[in-house]
Amino acid sequence: MQQFDVCRLRPATKGDRSPGLVVILQADLMDSLQTRVVAPLVGLDALPAIARMRPEFDVSGKRYRLVADRMSVLRSQDIGTVIGSLKHREWDIRRALDLVFVGV
Repeated sequence: MQQFDVCRLRPATKGDRSPGLVVILQADLMDSLQTRVVAPLVGLDALPAIARMRPEFDVSGKRYRLVADRMSVLRSQDIGTVIGSLKHREWDIRRALDLVFVGV
């Protein structure tokens, strides 16, 4: 997993058929840690837009909203398959994080 990779979460239970998606926010230099700082990706109808803090992205042909204000730390073992990357949208993600941490 690398910074800005889009990953599926491992199912919490055997019956969990639609595990969520997250974006890895943590710098690659922290690879030796057993955790990753992530932000969820949700469907556009799941949460309202907040200018710059919840940018929208296309992933595998669907539109998602990054929810920077709900970032968290997950154990690496709870993160599943990498399905894409948002590295090409790094600036938008960094702007969302700046808004969360700095307010600008």
